[in-house]
Amino acid sequence: MKLFFQVNYHTEWGENLFITGAQEAFGGGDIDKAIPMTLSDGDTWTAAIELPDSLYLVTYSYIVRHDNGTVRREWGRAHRFERRPDTKNIRIIDRWQDQPWDKPYYSSAFTDCINYRGEHDKLVEAEPGYLTLAVDAPMVNADEAVAVSGEDEALGSWDTSKAARMSDAEYPTWKINIPLSGIKNGSDYKFLIIKKATGDIVAWEGRDNRTFHLPAIDENISVIDAGQRLVNSKNAWRGAGVAIPVFSLRSDEDFGVGDFMDIKKMVDWAVQTHQNFVQVLPINDTTMTHTWTDSYPYNANSS
Repeated sequence: MKLFFQVNYHTEWGENLFITGAQEAFGGGDIDKAIPMTLSDGDTWTAAIELPDSLYLVTYSYIVRHDNGTVRREWGRAHRFERRPDTKNIRIIDRWQDQPWDKPYYSSAFTDCINYRGEHDKLVEAEPGYLTLAVDAPMVNADEAVAVSGEDEALGSWDTSKAARMSDAEYPTWKINIPLSGIKNGSDYKFLIIKKATGDIVAWEGRDNRTFHLPAIDENISVIDAGQRLVNSKNAWRGAGVAIPVFSLRSDEDFGVGDFMDIKKMVDWAVQTHQNFVQVLPINDTTMTHTWTDSYPYNANSS
């Protein structure tokens, strides 16, 4: 299997880009064994790598190493994709991942709770003759989905009723496979949020149209266009909640000092009053530094 990497990054004098990862093919997490990239055009860095055909899940990250020894890493989780067994040549068009403006929405509070999606769509795998288009979009409600519309017929020719719905199998990353034969290089497209049940538009992303910039390729290659982030035009999330010390809870069934089982009744009340979360004040030892600051009850080990 051969991978062709391409990522845009503006380096300063003395900086170079590398590919690293926990998998042995990318140095086994040792940055001294990271794979060097080549600056080919302005800010475009490239690399061609041979990997074992037995590797179907590929994970990696980009790092910047300076001649003075400093290392800069990307924000968030590693890049990843899965491929079909017959996918032997993959061209990857990536973006460097800086910390996003909507960072809180990537936390487990949103992805695993507030926007918990339950049963996910089918996984999208890299496939010969297809473009795997990916975008990060965490702030999408459980009854909503991300779709892509564009001027190409494969994307509905801007008919939103024919917009291609993306898979949430790797939420908050959304992916879809589009036949390369159905995409014209230089054509425009845009992401939008729709209702899962009806397809009705919830919101278009808040930016100009995007444009496909695809290399000259043959039908035996797979292309992955990843690392994009949806510019969500929905209003910022707002929610109400309550913070409680367990000892303040009272019910007819407890011992008069507040019991854990009373939290169930508290959650029922929160639901009835349309609240979004319940925070339990510390019930454990708050020792972290063995100084007076340990008396502060809202440190990370207590929240």
